[in-house]
Amino acid sequence: AMTLLMTSGEFDLSVGSLFGFSPVLMWTLFNSGLTSLEAGFVVALLVAAFIGLVNGWFVTQLKIPSFLVTLGMLLV
Repeated sequence: AMTLLMTSGEFDLSVGSLFGFSPVLMWTLFNSGLTSLEAGFVVALLVAAFIGLVNGWFVTQLKIPSFLVTLGMLLV
């Protein structure tokens, strides 16, 4: 995924933070007893995909540079 972005001249700064956030979310859901580990994995994957979808929407529909969108999402 990053290769495609870099080839097109775009930058996605949220990859690292999502890579760290997803396992924390998965483990938090599992540790709280709300879900099984597998369900927590699926939820974390869906949340990360949704955040990527929001980033993509801002870049494609609102024409905001991906660098600014993903930098802003780091603060959310």
